[in-house]
Amino acid sequence: FRLDNRWLDLRSPPASAIFRIRSFICHYFRSYLIDNEFIEVHTPKLCAVATNEQIHSSQFRLKDYFGNTGVGLAESLRANLSMAIQGDLPRVFEIGPVFKNDAGTTHQHLAEFESMAVEMVVNEHYFEALNVFEGLMVTILTRLNREHASLLHHAGQNSLQHEVQLDLIVSLGLKVEECLNDVHHSAPPPRASDIFRASVQSGSIRILRLSYISCIQMLNTYYHGNDLGKHPPKSVHDDLSTVDTQCLAKLVKMRYGVDVFTVVGQPLQTQPYCAMPGAGLNVGFANAFTVYVRGLEVATGCQRIYALDMLLSQATERGMNLSLDSLANTTFAPLGHGAWPTAGFSIGLERLLMCILDLGNIRSASMFPRDAHRITP
Repeated sequence: FRLDNRWLDLRSPPASAIFRIRSFICHYFRSYLIDNEFIEVHTPKLCAVATNEQIHSSQFRLKDYFGNTGVGLAESLRANLSMAIQGDLPRVFEIGPVFKNDAGTTHQHLAEFESMAVEMVVNEHYFEALNVFEGLMVTILTRLNREHASLLHHAGQNSLQHEVQLDLIVSLGLKVEECLNDVHHSAPPPRASDIFRASVQSGSIRILRLSYISCIQMLNTYYHGNDLGKHPPKSVHDDLSTVDTQCLAKLVKMRYGVDVFTVVGQPLQTQPYCAMPGAGLNVGFANAFTVYVRGLEVATGCQRIYALDMLLSQATERGMNLSLDSLANTTFAPLGHGAWPTAGFSIGLERLLMCILDLGNIRSASMFPRDAHRITP
């Protein structure tokens, strides 16, 4: 009833507060990036449909576009952003709609949602993009708490702890990462004394980081002592289920006291074929990260492959029939002419807002939600 009569529902103080907070999130996102020398761009949402079904199986397709049936709706912004970088715009971002036709009808999925996407040239390590993300998140959450506490109260927010407390960093022995811009990527990282090797970026930006392997270790330790019959031991190359991420969020909250954390070094087979494979000790994993808030995924990021032969090799290993001709006039075309190494991330605005405010259903975070059963109002 509320969504069917949204114009009336928006008059309520909680709904009004939700969308004012949403506006401030976009404002802080844009301001932070512009202050850090990013350029805002706007890319088309109509795009060519991939002929290989394994590439874009969740892409909406238009039945007729001026007689052309090979047109669909964009399901990601980052591909076009990476091409903008190859045009010598080294730091770019965009806020815009994306579409997924496999979204289903769960409480956390929409068929159309707003993506906040960032792409940048990296010099040494994909953590450079992660550093930007974490600084951005801390800025958004800190400013919301400091400047709009009354709106958060009206929206019904439950307390959200996004940074590890300084005393816990010391007592648990968390590693404090230094900015990697001036550190050569082959230098061995210092060992942390925390048993799960958790880390934070710095003393002022303290969003928790855990490796994927450490997350599997944490889950297996818990499952072995509590629910081994229901949850057999997981391999470090297994994907995390919804049950796993919810359990992991509870374990992280108990040990580190935070509701926001980043998992780095994702299994390669769970990532898009254009994600850069790890090297050395990280073989079998991708240079990728996933960010969770209250146990739900709100953002993903990775370094993109920037060498054409590597891209074709990865596609072949996934069983995709790609060739140089098939990539002509696509967002991968610049890779054949010398390309900047890039990394970036995408944040689902509605999912982030839902998790910050603990709304329970993502439709409350969208003014006029679109899913498998709703196209009006």
